[in-house]
Amino acid sequence: MRALLPCLLIASLAHATEPVQHPETPKDLPPFVTELLWGTKRWEDGTPRLFFAEQLDVGYVYIRARSFFGYGRPHDLWGGLEVTPLFNMGGVGGFIGLAGSLRFVNLRIGARPMLSLQKPYLPSVDSHQRVEFTAPGHSAKYVTIEAELSGEWRIGPTRLALLTSISSIRGNPVGTHLYEETLRIVAPDGAWIWRARAEYALFVIPGMEHNIGLAFDALGVPARGEVQLRAGIVARVVLSPFLEARLSLVPMVYAAKDRVGLITSDFTEVGFRWRFASGQ
Repeated sequence: MRALLPCLLIASLAHATEPVQHPETPKDLPPFVTELLWGTKRWEDGTPRLFFAEQLDVGYVYIRARSFFGYGRPHDLWGGLEVTPLFNMGGVGGFIGLAGSLRFVNLRIGARPMLSLQKPYLPSVDSHQRVEFTAPGHSAKYVTIEAELSGEWRIGPTRLALLTSISSIRGNPVGTHLYEETLRIVAPDGAWIWRARAEYALFVIPGMEHNIGLAFDALGVPARGEVQLRAGIVARVVLSPFLEARLSLVPMVYAAKDRVGLITSDFTEVGFRWRFASGQ
């Protein structure tokens, strides 16, 4: 049995480096449109350079345009600055900070100012109820300081993605709580929020990147003694390195204290992701 392990590892690595196949593309479109939507250039084949890159996520009630300025191979091996405006039904804001990637591992450290469009500051109570989010009051505004480490690997016919982050809220009045729009959890001013997420998906068509799987997400606010668990499905339809459709439906399944329903669930992706980089 032990003798088989090296063989299995070599086979897995060989499978991970197989070229990605893409669906046939229309023949009657201008070449630049074909390359934009169904291009076959891989990001890892690019040359190191100064660049501007974009990762645009557009879907059901959200727009997220992550802009990167840096040096290296964009979306693969690089370091630099990230500037991301955020807009969804819950609030508007943005993220600015340092970011980088070592192909399979990504790191970002920065600040995320936000203005809630619907939710007021919340009372400092032990447990929150859904009705508090619709009570009259000043719209919450705050800054979240955050460090996030994520990675994604292909393991044979499956994809494993891991994410962990540590965050702290700044700016809400003393003696109040607020709902953090991105992490979807309630915390007081200055409180630390930890997060750990795992996705495990199966490539459904041999030789292609389309996959579907399960996601598990855990968050906690130690200052409140609050822990939340989420679980659900994720899916991707990958048309090219430039364009893919994404689905993330990860509802909350357990909360130690708050009883606020699906408002703390993660439905952040029901749409498309398009990537671009200068000089590609």
